[in-house]
Amino acid sequence: MPLILDSTSPNPDIQSSVMAKDYKPLLPAIVVLNRRYLITGNSAAAKVGAAAFAASVVQAFVEKGIFLGMILYQRDEDIVDPYISSEAFSSISTVTVSFNFHMDPSKVANALLSCIRILKATNPMEGTPMLYYQTDTLMEYHPRHIPSCVTHHGPFFGSFASIFSKEAAALAFGSMEKAEHLERQQDKGIEIIKSRENAFVLQHSQLQGNFLASRGVTALRELCPPIELLTETEETKDELPENITEWFNFDGVVMFTAVARLDYFKNIDLLVDAAILLCARGIPLRVFVAGGEQPDSMEHRALMDKVPPQYQHLFLLVPKVSRSALYSLFAVARHTGIFICPSRYETLGITPLEAALNGVTTVISNSSVVEASRFYPEEFRFSPNPEDLSNLIVQLSGPRGTLANSGDLIRLHVGKSIQGSKFRSDLLDAWSDFSVQYLSTLVNYVPAVQPPLCLETAPQEFGSGMKGQTRVVA
Repeated sequence: MPLILDSTSPNPDIQSSVMAKDYKPLLPAIVVLNRRYLITGNSAAAKVGAAAFAASVVQAFVEKGIFLGMILYQRDEDIVDPYISSEAFSSISTVTVSFNFHMDPSKVANALLSCIRILKATNPMEGTPMLYYQTDTLMEYHPRHIPSCVTHHGPFFGSFASIFSKEAAALAFGSMEKAEHLERQQDKGIEIIKSRENAFVLQHSQLQGNFLASRGVTALRELCPPIELLTETEETKDELPENITEWFNFDGVVMFTAVARLDYFKNIDLLVDAAILLCARGIPLRVFVAGGEQPDSMEHRALMDKVPPQYQHLFLLVPKVSRSALYSLFAVARHTGIFICPSRYETLGITPLEAALNGVTTVISNSSVVEASRFYPEEFRFSPNPEDLSNLIVQLSGPRGTLANSGDLIRLHVGKSIQGSKFRSDLLDAWSDFSVQYLSTLVNYVPAVQPPLCLETAPQEFGSGMKGQTRVVA
């Protein structure tokens, strides 16, 4: 189970890996994440898959004893210089840097250097730390002499547009302006990775990895996705609302899904259209969709507007659920639910894999651009159209207990390829290889003269978990 950053876990005993008897170079690790995506508890819903992934990375680094802390970043359009706030979540050192894209890049780079110094002072370790980004947003500000690694969680504009179209990309990313801005940013990030000997890529998606390789990125390693079962010791008291539990207490089939965002990529319309076909055929059916930020949102209303009035009482739409509630959902859905992943484009698909590993009958779009589909047996995949999905639901339905049996089948199949221990070994092996490659670049390395860093203490503003705030002046 991924580490949650406000739990009451004890302060980890962090030791330098350099002193290990069976010496294997592992640079100290700093994880960089958007402040908005920080998971603050089991009762908090992950805003994006990158948040759950980052929590698993932190857990692996803590267990190995090479974790220095986290750098969180957030945009603030009302400041001229970067600000740094030091915090702590469940004894994990965390530094937040506030910045905006109008700032002098050297000031933001200096702010990142200052964050590194703060974390190193808190947890002294030998060696230069490597920063692990969950997107390329800050890559252009990354100090050149510090090693870096990045995992691209979000879709690449170039990949999506080449498969669908630029017009579809504009719809998926919000507008043509946003799509073209993303394209420029991603192109810049790729060129930075290619131009630096100490920049590396870790990908949990063959879809992403193949695109990067086609663009000439060679310093790339693949990870097994970090999907694990929730054990009894990790259970929390965060339970499902009674109306959701009762929704699955049903003699028919409950088609359901759970996503962070109800967007073009997730293609929930396909699930709704297939369900309408089944309702018209008289199949005993209910539909449950969890996703989005607010109840009765514009996205919820748009989906419900597709449903004929006589069937609307069979549809329940709610905002996204917390991680602990998600596992409770899997438990109540085992006997009557079929988890649907109707995505048209998915760089991974953590939630459907979690559902499968928890013994829930799970079906997924049979598409080379839905990454998780490659882990599923053919009989649990469907062509992405309402007719094929509705026919598959009928095939999988049967007497009570049928779905639990098919859930066990898919759990065993997916479990052969997806293991938490495989993720940790992949991550640490790649981290060691990257560490060796970085150290080899130091043989002929002459460090550039760094501009002096002046830290001007600003009026302290204290909040929950906040220790202090510093303004970085280049």
